Amino acid sequence: MRKATTDTRLLLDIRSIMREVHNAVGHKVLYRWNSHRVDMPVATVLTLTSPTVLSVKHVAGTLPNEVVDLTYTGCNYGGRRAWFVCNRIGCCRKVAVLYETPKGFRCRHCARVIYRSTREREYDRMLRRARKSRAAVGGGNNLLEPLPERPKGMHWVTYDRLLRSEAALWGEISSAASERAAKPHVTNR
Repeated sequence: MRKATTDTRLLLDIRSIMREVHNAVGHKVLYRWNSHRVDMPVATVLTLTSPTVLSVKHVAGTLPNEVVDLTYTGCNYGGRRAWFVCNRIGCCRKVAVLYETPKGFRCRHCARVIYRSTREREYDRMLRRARKSRAAVGGGNNLLEPLPERPKGMHWVTYDRLLRSEAALWGEISSAASERAAKPHVTNR
C-alpha cells in the first residue's frame, strides 16, 4: 500500500496559528478546510487555552476533538518559537506541522505521510529545479521560453549563478531525455 502524501491531508501549521492567535490565552481562531473526502467544508475552532495547550474542536466532520501540547524554543535574537508536540504515545516530536489522521492530528512520521517530491523520478526533479531557478528571475514555467532580463535589484552575481545552474540543468535534462528515448518502452499486459 502506498503512503499518502502531505498535500492530501488536512494540516495544522503552528506558524500560521500563532500569527492568528497572537499568543493570547483564550483567543479563538476558526479554520475552514475543504476536505476531499466529505461534501461539506470541515470547520475547526482553535483555542489557546494556556501558553502550552491548544484546544482543537471540530464543528463539522468526522475528526475527534483533541488537545495539543505546545513547547517553545528561544530564538537567537530574542523571542521564542512555538512548536507542536506530537500526541502519539511514545513519539513526542517537536514539529511545526501536524497532519490529520483518524485518531487526530499527528506528526508526519506518525501520520505515515510523505512529501510528494519523494515520489518524483530524477528527470522530474531536474525539471522542477529548472522551473524554480526560472521563477527566481521572474520567468514562467515554460522551459522553452528565453529567460527574462535580470530583475531590478538582483545582484549580477546572483543572476549569473541562476543562469549557470539552469544551463547545467539543461545539460542534465537533455542527456536524461535522450536516455529515456533510447530505452525500449515496456507495457504491462
